[in-house]
Parts: sequence; structure tokens; C-alpha cells
Amino acid sequence: MNPTGRNIVDALESVFSGEEKKATANLYNYLYNSSGIGEHPDVVAEAKKLVEEIEHARHCKEIAEQIKQQINN
Repeated sequence: MNPTGRNIVDALESVFSGEEKKATANLYNYLYNSSGIGEHPDVVAEAKKLVEEIEHARHCKEIAEQIKQQINN
């Protein structure tokens, strides 16, 4: 893989890592900081969305890592 391809895969890993961290931080805010709940009447639905965002980001990050491994072999 050329340097540009490596940069793209690295950027994808960073994007999905950031998405996972953001969703995790927001979920923890709902779980541990009641002041973050006021604007969302259905907290369970919001928490569900965040868990799904975390799962999606983790899965996408794994795919990017697999691509990187395949290319390096």
C-alpha cells in the first residue's frame, strides 16, 4: 500500500475511534450525571441509540484494522 492509502486507513481508524469515544462519553453522562438528562424525556431510547453508535463505531474500526492487516501481509 502506498503512503496515501495508509493515511486513509489510519484516518478511518481515528474517525471511528473518535465516534466511539464521543458516544461512550455521552452515555456515561446519561448514566452518571442527571443534569444531562433533562432535555431527553426518553432516556432509555437515547441510551439505546448511543449503545448502537458505540457498536457501529467499534465494528467499523475493526474493519479498518483488518484492511490494514491484509495490506501489510
